[in-house]
Amino acid sequence: MSEPEKHYTAELKSFTEAKIAKIQVPLLILHGDLHPLKKINHELIIPALKSAKKEIAVEV
Repeated sequence: MSEPEKHYTAELKSFTEAKIAKIQVPLLILHGDLHPLKKINHELIIPALKSAKKEIAVEV
């Protein structure tokens, strides 16, 4: 998981963007540890949510 972008194929990106488009509520993401998911969220998911103009709050 040191390079999540390497595994983020065009197909997976399209799938993720389609899922994000369906979100209709504000989101709160809380991170309190060093889990590998934190890197994926900060490098891939959160930017995708922001580019889709979703209301999001992130606390670390």
